[in-house]
Amino acid sequence: MTVTIRSFMAGALGAAALAVTAGAPSTAHAQQPPQVQPAQSAPAPAQPQGTLQNPIIVQLHPETGGVPTTVAMSGPRVINDWEPEEPVPPGYHPETRVRKGLVIGGAIPFGVFWLFSAMAAAVGEDTNYDNQALYIPAVGPFIQLPKNATSTARFFCILDGVVQTGGLAMVIYGLASPKDVLVRNDLGKLHLEPRPFIARGGGGMGLGGSF
Repeated sequence: MTVTIRSFMAGALGAAALAVTAGAPSTAHAQQPPQVQPAQSAPAPAQPQGTLQNPIIVQLHPETGGVPTTVAMSGPRVINDWEPEEPVPPGYHPETRVRKGLVIGGAIPFGVFWLFSAMAAAVGEDTNYDNQALYIPAVGPFIQLPKNATSTARFFCILDGVVQTGGLAMVIYGLASPKDVLVRNDLGKLHLEPRPFIARGGGGMGLGGSF
């Protein structure tokens, strides 16, 4: 009888222990690893308004009138359509120059037609034909005009005289009436002027200049 009671008590205690063990949560599920919070970066300092993040540094050229060199050198080398009553833009200075367009445009036709006139005068001189007046520039064809017996010769004399006279007039006007233009300050300037000089045994006049 004593053995039966002890066996019953031992079985009851074992069943109770098994029930407690089954009902308790496992250690692996009960204990969760700690959550690691990501580190937050510090906010970037605010840029004050009115300032540049990457400032642009420019260099002022001493000959451009206080204008940055990159700005002064980006403009045209010469401004031809400037009038003296207009203001001078920064980085430029006025200069007086001959009208090269008129000089070149008049010298080419004048030289070509006078060359053909001189050739015709040389041929006439070899053939004993009186047309030596064609050696004279501009007015030579008009002098030769009444000496020609054919209408074709007179027509070419008139054409030759008009072209030579017009070309010579363009050259004279281009040289005698220079115009005012604007030139960039960073460009070199060549100035020539007559200067006296003294050498051993004498002296004289020469041309001096600066660049």
